[in-house]
Amino acid sequence: MRGVGITTGILAMAVLLTACATMDPEQQLGHTLRAYERVVRWNDLQRAASFRAEPDPDWGHAAVQKRLAGVRISRYTVVEGHMSPDGREFSQRVRIGYYSTDDVVERTLIDPQRWEYVPDKQRWYLVSPLPRFP
Repeated sequence: MRGVGITTGILAMAVLLTACATMDPEQQLGHTLRAYERVVRWNDLQRAASFRAEPDPDWGHAAVQKRLAGVRISRYTVVEGHMSPDGREFSQRVRIGYYSTDDVVERTLIDPQRWEYVPDKQRWYLVSPLPRFP
């Protein structure tokens, strides 16, 4: 059954990227931010990494993977956002509530995100590090 969810997720991401190719950058940003929020909210933290242009080197370690497997997201709230004057960079701060299945104490972190639009790929990429869950 797990394979069906992964296949559906890959298909949904392909549809999203195809749809984004026909939109202007501002519309694409909105779709990209909502998709990223959904994967984080649903604890699909590995898929969150696919929003980066380059892999996040810290997320590749076995200890980090093990810790991420026990993280559950309880909320995701955008605190503020700012578009650059040229419309190619977007920054936002997000408050993420989470807990570890090991101790079930809710914690909060502020995730400063920086997104860049790559015109030749017609896509927004997360260029800041992925959230760090202590």
